Amino acid sequence: MKIEFDKLNHIVIATKYRSSSISDIIDCINKAVSLGEKQNCHNLLFNMQNAIESGSFNEIYEFHKNLIQVTDLTHDHRCAVVFSKMANKPEKQFYETIGSNWGQGIFKIFFKMEDGLKWLKISK
Repeated sequence: MKIEFDKLNHIVIATKYRSSSISDIIDCINKAVSLGEKQNCHNLLFNMQNAIESGSFNEIYEFHKNLIQVTDLTHDHRCAVVFSKMANKPEKQFYETIGSNWGQGIFKIFFKMEDGLKWLKISK
């Protein structure tokens, strides 16, 4: 995991590598939020292009359903989550639907870094 602050764009960028359990992802999110707080930044980009989620369907569903309850994220945050272009797009976009349906529409799924960055810049 690598977490850095992009001063130019005022965005925290968290990059995950390899296999990632739900607890690994929660840890990554919380560290990104913490760095964001230090920089007065609520825009977060999660680069998951080289990560492999290891949670079951039910674990992933519950995670996105309860995102704000199980992480340090708030309704003030805006998160772009970027997956590999080779990812199962409908499956990954379903995460966004789950979050939105449960009143946690603070993130959007992308498959290109440029698109995620562009969306975060617009939503400032």
